[in-house]
Amino acid sequence: MELTTDVFCYQWRGQANGCNSYAIRYLVNGVPRYALIDPGQRAVALPFFDSARGRMATARDDRVLETLLGSMKKDGIQPEEIGLIINTHCHPDHCEAAPELKKRTGAPIALHRGDKVLYAQAVGKRYNGDDDAGEAVTEPDIYLEEGDLRLGSPDPITLKVLHTPGHSPGSISLYWPERKTLIAGDVVFYRSFGRYDTYGGDLLTLKDSITRLSKLDVEYLLTGHPYGHPGIIKGKREVEANFRFILVNILG
Repeated sequence: MELTTDVFCYQWRGQANGCNSYAIRYLVNGVPRYALIDPGQRAVALPFFDSARGRMATARDDRVLETLLGSMKKDGIQPEEIGLIINTHCHPDHCEAAPELKKRTGAPIALHRGDKVLYAQAVGKRYNGDDDAGEAVTEPDIYLEEGDLRLGSPDPITLKVLHTPGHSPGSISLYWPERKTLIAGDVVFYRSFGRYDTYGGDLLTLKDSITRLSKLDVEYLLTGHPYGHPGIIKGKREVEANFRFILVNILG
């Protein structure tokens, strides 16, 4: 779904994706290319009743990435048009599919260096032993740093890479001032915020990151999960109210 000009949203729908995924369109010599942010899980465990054993069990469903790519195709976006894969952080519900997507599209994988080790663990646990995957899948191609990320040529768009740790050491948010769009990963949700009790998380650091994001001029706040809400907060007043609720009512 095209949310606003050049910004596409693919919401997590139950088992279909592990998180909300987003795509940003840019042009290379007039040809559309897309940065895909948080491709989600490659596979999920689906529960079923094992009648032979008389109990619940789980089965691996590898169609998760196909669900995302199928949704993108409905918007006219083909896999070969994906020019960059960006992970907002290292947790597998956001990044597990990145190596497989790189294999299919040739697009490089980008991640903040602060999540390098945790990313290798997240995707390594799921790819080691696969016939079609080697050790190289655990290493990103690009390490993102705080600052401008220019995409396209000869007239690139400019995204602001913001290092927003607290949920993970290398969590980033992407801000597109021209579209007043903020992709926040798991830093902030609707009336809530990301966990800080996992390895590398820290509540005070997360609060600082949320405070920083609250000062941006944002009309589209795109979060990592639809927890009790689609996770897409539209309108400057609604965005400001969401940050205010979190910082005053929860973290205050």
